[in-house]
Amino acid sequence: MAGHTHDTGELPADELRDIAQAAADLQADLQRRLRAMVVRLRDGGTSWADLAALLYGDPSKRSSARAVYDAGLRQLGRAVPERAPKDGIAADVINGGIFFNGGPAED
Repeated sequence: MAGHTHDTGELPADELRDIAQAAADLQADLQRRLRAMVVRLRDGGTSWADLAALLYGDPSKRSSARAVYDAGLRQLGRAVPERAPKDGIAADVINGGIFFNGGPAED
């Protein structure tokens, strides 16, 4: 029922909690399935722009599509590829430090 909203103000709190839990479970299942499909599509040759258009209706949201792909890889137990930042500079927030062109900065 796209575009329709339902007033839940009349529902008892316990029924509303049950509905909310069912909706959360469904959302989590759909998210897992979507991630797996994105991995299959990308591994099958779908471009980042096409994935972004599919997921967000905007082919310029390629980095967001990559994030879904990476989450799918992790979900499937596969390694997530490291990608060099566009400008060649990155901060390592886990281990500390700044990296230039993919390597640690020289002291």
